[in-house]
Order: sequence, then C-alpha cells, then structure tokens
Amino acid sequence: HSSFSFQGLFLSYQIFGCLSTVLLVYHSRMLFAIKERDVEQIISPFTWGITEAFDCIRNNWRRMCDDIEQGTLRGASDIPDELRTKLESYLRPDVQRANELRTVFSEGFDKPIAKKIWKKLDLIIAAGTGSFAVYTDRMKKYTGSVKHSSGYYLCSESVIGKEIGNGLYKLDMTSCFVEFVPIDDPSAEPVFAGSVEVGKEYTLLLTTFSGLYRYRLDDVVKIHDLVDYIPTFSIEYRLCETVCDSGVKLSGAQIYSALHKACEGLHQSLCDYAYMISEDHSLTVYAEFENDRLTDDKIINDLSDAFDEALRSLSESYDSARNEGTLKAAKVEMIEEESHLLFRDIERYRNQTAPDQIKPVRCIDTPKKEKFFKNRVICSER
Repeated sequence: HSSFSFQGLFLSYQIFGCLSTVLLVYHSRMLFAIKERDVEQIISPFTWGITEAFDCIRNNWRRMCDDIEQGTLRGASDIPDELRTKLESYLRPDVQRANELRTVFSEGFDKPIAKKIWKKLDLIIAAGTGSFAVYTDRMKKYTGSVKHSSGYYLCSESVIGKEIGNGLYKLDMTSCFVEFVPIDDPSAEPVFAGSVEVGKEYTLLLTTFSGLYRYRLDDVVKIHDLVDYIPTFSIEYRLCETVCDSGVKLSGAQIYSALHKACEGLHQSLCDYAYMISEDHSLTVYAEFENDRLTDDKIINDLSDAFDEALRSLSESYDSARNEGTLKAAKVEMIEEESHLLFRDIERYRNQTAPDQIKPVRCIDTPKKEKFFKNRVICSER
C-alpha cells in the first residue's frame, strides 16, 4: 500500500483522483476503509456521510469480505472495467483480515461496531448539529462512545467558529466579522459579539476580508456563554426549516425534538424526515424508519399521537391552536427507505455537484419536493 495508506479514514470524495466515478461506487471506498486495521480517525463534512458509510457496510459486508479475501472488487458491479482494474492493482488477497471482519459483522449491528472494526479508532470529526442531528443520533448507534467533534462551523464564505465540546462553538474572531440579529425581533439593530445575551437566539450577519458585506446566514444560533466578549453558541436550526400557520411558528429544532421524543417513547428508530403544513392545517411529517413493523397502521397512529402531544408540550402557541381547532393534530406518514438519499442523488445529477453540497430536505417548501415525498409514502396515519 505504498501509494495508498490510511493514517485516518477520510470519507471525502476523492480516491486515486477518480472524483466523478468514485462518487458512484460506495462499495469500493468502504472496502478499502475496512480493509485497513489501523484507522484512527473518521473525517467527513457531515455525520450524514458517516451514517451512510456504515449503512453501506451493514448491507454489503459479505461481498466486501469476499473481495478482501480474494483481492478483487467483484462485489461492486457498477464499476467501469478500466477503474476496476486500476483499483484492484492496489489490492492483495487478505484472508486473515477477511475472517476477522466476518467474525465482527456476523455478531450483528445492534451494538456499536466501529471500535470492533478499527481497534485504534479514537476520534470522529464531522458536523452533526442542527439539521444533521438525526444523522448524529444514528451514527452513534454504530460508533458508541468514540469521541465525536463537529470540528469547525463554517460556510462557503468563511470560518465562523470552532467546536469546544458538546456541540458548542466558540466564535472565531480572526476569519470574519460577525454581527448578531435577535431572532425574536428581526427588525432590531444587529449587535456585536460582546453585546449578545446568554440564552437568546440570533441569526448572523457576516462580513469577510474578501469584501462580502453583512451577508445574512440562514442559521439560528443560541448563546450559551460570553467570556472576554467572545460568545459560545450552539447551532439550533435554519430559518428555512421554520413552518408557520394560524399564528403558530414551529422551528426545525422543535419539530425534531418532538419527533425524536415520540419515536424514543415507542422504541422506533428514526432514519430521516421532512415536514410541511398540509392543506387541512396539520403538520405532516414524512419519515423513514429502520423497523419494518411500522407497516402496521396502529404504530403509525400511535406515533402521530405521541408526536402531536410532544409538540403541544414544547410550544404554547401550538397547544393553543390545537385547543381552538385552528390547527389539526400533527401526523406521521412513513415513506420508503432511503427516500432522502434518492432525492439527494437526483439533485446531484441535475446540478452536477458533490453530495455534501446538497443539504437534507427538512421543510417541504416547493411543489417538486411535495410531489416527490408524497409519492414515496408507503404507510399513512389514519
């Protein structure tokens, strides 16, 4: 492996310089990853990518182990012959590693498995707060107690903060100039970093050295501390994820919190979700689950009831609207597995871009998104 070695597992989008092709071949990327015994770090832009990688291993480990044993890539049927030949030139049959992995995987994936695959693994770096919280929760079912850092809080324009632990970020005072706009009064004058109030939520105005002037980000942050005029904050949700109806405003953070609570109470594993206000003035969530038992209508009905009840406990305005009848009970509809990944890949194809340039769909705010997710429904609340 002189020309290809892992000092860490980098779930990026280039292997051997074959960008556009390797994007289509998750099997080969993960095969090379699990073949290495001494991986110490997993690095990805978002926890979405890491969760998808572990899902790929879970669904394809038998073929991967066969390929590792034989030094081939026969298990990845969609690789062009030229690329397959090049990739196989980096492989050597490794019966011992194949058998090690078979022993690990045959024990199942019900308990964290990452440290069993890579005994030296001690750090995961990937953004996983706000819209990506659902993927972080899923990732930890695979990674368990392995330390996780969200790394840097950044956007295309600048670095904004660095995580200091527990999903909290410290504002970076060197890369850009940030102003804070109170979320409860968007018309208020922006305040400087040293004047924010602990406990309040803000959107950010960004001014950069390259000339970007007072650019408003869609993210909403919550201030947790202020030390020497430098705030510490968490990323809560994006403004575009907020839904409004009948005088009620629900943030993406509130909706996920309620949905997570409902699923946890009924012992269901949530994979992904999107939501909208339906024509009948009810909040409808289109959700993916791991458990096939959810084809039982009763479980979907119970989830809907638990979700609605959780929303009422989180939002006084929602509870009032439900009591007054201006909003109907929230409901859950089950959609086909990997619907969000399919939507992402369709958008990638249309826009010719990398996967992590496509953000997960939360608020369904266009007819195209509405049609897509409604057509993926396999079990509805009744």
